[in-house]
Amino acid sequence: MTAINIDLALFGQKASGKTVYAAALVYEIQKRYNRSYYLRSVEDYIEDRVAELQSGEWPSSTQAFADDQVIFDIVKHDNSGHVTYRTIDLPGEMIADLFMPGLHGVIWHDGHRRKLNPYRPYVEKIVSLIDKSNVFMFLIDPKGNLTNSERLVFDTSQDLMCAEVIDEIISRKNIDSPKKMPPILFVFTQWDLYQEKFPDFDNYARKVLHVTMGIHEKNLGAYAIMNCSGVGKTRIVKTNNGQEVKIEYKPNPPIEPKGVAETLFWVIKIVLDSKKGEKKNGG
Repeated sequence: MTAINIDLALFGQKASGKTVYAAALVYEIQKRYNRSYYLRSVEDYIEDRVAELQSGEWPSSTQAFADDQVIFDIVKHDNSGHVTYRTIDLPGEMIADLFMPGLHGVIWHDGHRRKLNPYRPYVEKIVSLIDKSNVFMFLIDPKGNLTNSERLVFDTSQDLMCAEVIDEIISRKNIDSPKKMPPILFVFTQWDLYQEKFPDFDNYARKVLHVTMGIHEKNLGAYAIMNCSGVGKTRIVKTNNGQEVKIEYKPNPPIEPKGVAETLFWVIKIVLDSKKGEKKNGG
């Protein structure tokens, strides 16, 4: 039996859904796939976030600049392999500074400025996560409830972050051909909120990732663009604050994740297929 040992780096901007994604995946493994997989090293805060979703509230945000500790391991019962999830949570303003073009260009391209505070510790975290990982997942938040101009800025920020991190992966891992590129998965979260607004998912996703795809699609080996709902059904809460009506989206228990486990299965299949190919070719 071919063993799979996956160290997966989970990237995403602040409030992109990393915690909700992790909580929804933990819930699915515990409730629906516990005959095939079990969880190991699940931090208490993930269990607490599951409880928050079940109570109808979004999970509390993780601490800014949290250490890239293991979120959890998903292990096959036959011990033929496991998936380890790691992530970091960067402050939104730091992501903008590092990856968005500014007066001095893109800081991520400037080796000298990357070594200066306040950027250095954040750069070191990202680089460390890249070095530890052999599969990469980017969470993209559609932000369909923003105005067109607001969403354009947010989409651009997410797109450029993906492009720059992939460029760093290529550089640090000395990738010289698509065959050597680790698997990469782009996952659009909260799709239950926006699927009616953007009915052509593939076209929409590629518009959001147009810089990343334009620069790197030829460099990518195994990759996919997928979506997930995270929690499934969502309710809309309207509150009247004087003359202003605020619309807020809340999870609607029970948790019914859609598409979350499928992202895990894609990762496992791609890595397993790669291992089988190496074995067949005598690698």
